[in-house]
Amino acid sequence: SEMAASIVFRTALVALAGAVSALALSGEASPGPTADPGGKLVFARGSEIYARTSEGAVRRLTNNRVYDGFPAWSPDRGSIVFTRAVGGDSDIYVMNADGTGARRLAGSARGAQDLYPRFSPDGGLIVFASSRTGENDIFVMRSDGTGLRRLTKGPRWVDDTQPSFSPSGRYIVFTSNRRAFSNYEIFRIRATDGGGVTRLTFWGSGEDGAPGDDISPSYSPDGKRIAFVSDRGGGYAVWTMNARGGDLREVARHKGHNVVFPRFSPDGGSLVYTAFADMPNVRSVEELWRVKVDGTARTKLGRGGSADWR
Repeated sequence: SEMAASIVFRTALVALAGAVSALALSGEASPGPTADPGGKLVFARGSEIYARTSEGAVRRLTNNRVYDGFPAWSPDRGSIVFTRAVGGDSDIYVMNADGTGARRLAGSARGAQDLYPRFSPDGGLIVFASSRTGENDIFVMRSDGTGLRRLTKGPRWVDDTQPSFSPSGRYIVFTSNRRAFSNYEIFRIRATDGGGVTRLTFWGSGEDGAPGDDISPSYSPDGKRIAFVSDRGGGYAVWTMNARGGDLREVARHKGHNVVFPRFSPDGGSLVYTAFADMPNVRSVEELWRVKVDGTARTKLGRGGSADWR
């Protein structure tokens, strides 16, 4: 049914949007992002991870037959945390900024889907979503993989995912359907113990198949705003809001395309995000875009997805 198709699509978008085209992309068909975004980008393309240097050169960091994706910088840009999937089992890995020394972290359990890793502002912790408890919950561990702690404990069918630290390190924002199965909203919790659950977005009827998704939250460097993706207004678009969930502003919308994973530039003045065509039965190619936070100067950077900018 149309309703069931909508639920399937939205679940897939939230769960693995960054890997929508992973198996459809070749490794070296495109040079990747070419426009200078300032800072450094790390991104996924064709099941591999690439970095774009400040001089504009694109360097391939991984080269294997497994899926590598969802990369994120450490605060000092000395290492990259990412997801590696082998035989349908995705785990959290970390490697040096030049792609060497990749190692699986001890906190990443076998047989679970571990996704969306992000470093804490001081680099001492990694937050991620994991299905090791049966449903996706939010976990943190030390950056060496020890000291694993579970921060959310949702009931069956609750999907807590896409976590991200605040710049102060006090809070974690994440996406969850805890209000209604097919209605994803953005929530905030304390990073220390998962307490203080605060709902930041209020969009959608909460009815299965109806519009009402707010996903992919990420803080600005000064902690004053959060970038996210919403289907309010019809179709998925990049939005920002203040850290309390108010002052919503639409930033970028692509007709006939979905967007996901907005990330602020190091100076907070721009966003990078992933866009891919919303076309059934078509292999969709992911592309990276940047835009100023006021919605101007939108520029296509090239093929790639799930970028982090530092």
